[in-house]
Amino acid sequence: MKKIVSALFAAALVAGLPTLAFAAPSPANEGNENTVEDVEIKVSIPGQTADDKIYIEEATKVAEGTPEGVEPLANIEVTDNNGWTNGKSVTLSFDLSSKGKAEGNKVTVYIQHGNGTKDVQYVKVGANGMLNFTVKGLSTFTIVDGWPEGVTEADSTFNNVVKATLDKSDKSPKTGIDMSFVGGVGVAAAVSACGVAVLRKKVSE
Repeated sequence: MKKIVSALFAAALVAGLPTLAFAAPSPANEGNENTVEDVEIKVSIPGQTADDKIYIEEATKVAEGTPEGVEPLANIEVTDNNGWTNGKSVTLSFDLSSKGKAEGNKVTVYIQHGNGTKDVQYVKVGANGMLNFTVKGLSTFTIVDGWPEGVTEADSTFNNVVKATLDKSDKSPKTGIDMSFVGGVGVAAAVSACGVAVLRKKVSE
C-alpha cells in the first residue's frame, strides 16, 4: 500500500511542477515600459501601487478581427498580475518611428480585451511617430499599417480615436494569471489528500 501512495505523490509532483514553471509572465517583461519588436511601449494607469504589476510582451497570436495575411507593425500583449486593471482607464504609448511611421500616418489597431471584448480603432500617428490612446483594461494590441477600405477622415481625428466597433463576449477576464497554475495545484492537492486518507485507513486497520 505504501508503494501505491508513493506513486500517487510522485504523479502529483509530475503534474504540478510544469504548470508552476509556466504560470506567470516572465519577470523580464515586468514593468510599465518595454521594447517589443523594436517598438517602445509605455503604459500609464492612475492609482497603480508598488504591488500592482504590468507585463508587456510579444503576443503569441494576433487580436481577433485582424485581417488574414496582413503583417502587423507590432503585435503586443499587456497583462497584469492580479486583475487590478479591470475597468480602469489605461493609457498606452507606442513609438512607431522605428517602423517608419511619421506624424499623420494612418494605422489601424485591432484590440482583443481580456474580457473577450473586441475593438478596432482607426487612428493617426502623432508627432515623432508616437501613437497614444486610452482603453479600458489590458489587452492584445495588433497594429496594422493603413486603414481598411471605406474608412475615411470622418472616422478618425489626429492622434485620437473617434470610432470603434465592439463585439461582446462572455469569456472570462484575463488577468495575467495562468489558470493552468491553479489546475496544477488542484491536481497535486487532490492526490495528496487521497494519499493521506489511504494512510489513515491503513493505520486504523
